[in-house]
Amino acid sequence: MSLPRPPAKRLAAKPKCRGFADVELALRELAWLDARRSEVHGVLEQTISAATEEAAKCLRINGVGFTDRKLLLEAAIADYAVSHKSQFVTPESKSLKFTHGTVGFHLSQPRVVVDKKHTPTTVIKALGWTADRAVAILRRLGLAGWIRLNAELDVAALKAAVIARRMTPAKLLRYGLEYVPPQDEVRILPTAYCARNKCP
Repeated sequence: MSLPRPPAKRLAAKPKCRGFADVELALRELAWLDARRSEVHGVLEQTISAATEEAAKCLRINGVGFTDRKLLLEAAIADYAVSHKSQFVTPESKSLKFTHGTVGFHLSQPRVVVDKKHTPTTVIKALGWTADRAVAILRRLGLAGWIRLNAELDVAALKAAVIARRMTPAKLLRYGLEYVPPQDEVRILPTAYCARNKCP
């Protein structure tokens, strides 16, 4: 791997720009750092790709890839466990330990889900509810705990109100909010690094 050499003339360890010449030196070093990082990343990507290809060759059993083989083995164990559940589930335990692992059953928690054909919105519409009506009905039935409402601050609308002068920054401060006006920010974009100073 032939990494580009660092620029001979550089700013101090704790850099400080005192003029355009220093800015030029800093930009040159930034370009060198970017070039070096890109080259290192390229070599790493090649190494990772080669290792992945080699691993894929090693992880084949009877012509079947690692992931597929893993799924086939897990399915075979699951099928056997379901058909012989009485041997796996005893009054003492719901699992059986083997030399190379444990196979068992886990009782999942009950839950309510919307089926694949619908969404929560279509379910509410099918019930003839609007969001307000759904909340009112659930509250009247003493079931308000079945629904969760989220109120979010619309930051974009607040910003638009300040820009349109319907809301003042001072008023926002009273509510614990702050409007930060646009500011000039420094943007640094180094160009490609030239190892032998032949760049324009």
